[in-house]
Amino acid sequence: MHLIGYLVPPRTPVISPIPFYWETIVFSIGTVLRLLTIVLSALILIKTISPSELALAVTRMKVPPEIGMAISMTIAYIPVVVGQLLSVMEAQQSRAWKVKTSNPITRFRAYASICIPTFFRSFQAAEAMATAMMSRGFGYDIDHRTELEPTKFDTLDWVIGAIFVAFLVGGFLLGFLGVIQYTFTMHVLGFR
Repeated sequence: MHLIGYLVPPRTPVISPIPFYWETIVFSIGTVLRLLTIVLSALILIKTISPSELALAVTRMKVPPEIGMAISMTIAYIPVVVGQLLSVMEAQQSRAWKVKTSNPITRFRAYASICIPTFFRSFQAAEAMATAMMSRGFGYDIDHRTELEPTKFDTLDWVIGAIFVAFLVGGFLLGFLGVIQYTFTMHVLGFR
């Protein structure tokens, strides 16, 4: 391990010393990059696939259609909830709504005047959506449903999928066999 220094000095009377290593920096950067990759992939999925295509893809994977529709409606419903929240906040601000206070109980009460109307508006909109879906026959004979433009996996899709799976399996094997560890990363960075 390569010591940089101490966050808490060694001669502090009350707290024991806390060392700070280069490996800590490498691990932290790796963790941040993993989280960033997960968030970016979720955002790309949400921005590039329509909710109806997502529901159709989930039902094609033999998942019950209700679960697929719930996932797609959750993604599609986020902008609706944000819009309702903003409209409720504007309405409360027109009534002299104040939230800037140091008392946590008063602050909680101030936010309750926003959360409760937003919840009830969201509940009413979700109930209306469920009624509309049931009146259109959602979930009826899902196996014999037809499409105007059916989506299918192409050869390029299979090749790219195989490349991603190969990277995933290779990364797991290299980590499991002990080839790629933080000591390897430290050697690449120039620390011996």
